[in-house]
Amino acid sequence: MAKTRCEVEEFTDTITNEYGQQGNIPSVRAICSRCGHVTESGGTHEASVTRCLALMRE
Repeated sequence: MAKTRCEVEEFTDTITNEYGQQGNIPSVRAICSRCGHVTESGGTHEASVTRCLALMRE
């Protein structure tokens, strides 16, 4: 299986709930160095990074 580098970065995502209230959620995103595909996941823990990379494999 070929490996491709991904850049992982933290960012703050602004969301709006069903009541129109806005909030900020710390999140991570992975960016493929080969094609530029981006995956995002809420949270900044290791599990969030793992989720981004698993989504990238799909």
